[in-house]
Amino acid sequence: MVSSVYWEWELLLQSIKLGIKLTFIYDGIRIFRILINHKNIIISIEDLFFWIYATWIMFSFQLKESHGVFRGFFLLGMFFGMFFYNKILGERLVLLAEKGIGLFKRQLTEIGKLFKIKLCKQKNVCTKIRRKHGEKKDSCKEKETK
Repeated sequence: MVSSVYWEWELLLQSIKLGIKLTFIYDGIRIFRILINHKNIIISIEDLFFWIYATWIMFSFQLKESHGVFRGFFLLGMFFGMFFYNKILGERLVLLAEKGIGLFKRQLTEIGKLFKIKLCKQKNVCTKIRRKHGEKKDSCKEKETK
């Protein structure tokens, strides 16, 4: 009897850990979506594949650990793990990643602006030379390529 109760507590703890792992994986998907913009149809397909994967993992775990017997506390443990991971760490992790990715994108934009400014300055110099010597527009480009 005692070993049965111990086994059920062990199963409950494992289900909580499984809920945390699945939510962590989904947070990785959310961060990927922040990094690369997705259309709604792609987001739906990603979610569908994730939930098929999650269902398969839960079913396999339930089949292996409970020998196919449905345990309600297993699902409660999963939802408990998912909920508390998301409230304690998940929201902060995604927010931190969102800020980091935003900062990275802004820095890339600034670097792109610097290159654009340098290219514009070179173009302006080229335009001034053309005006001074009365050359055609394409003659400056020919000099730049040589």
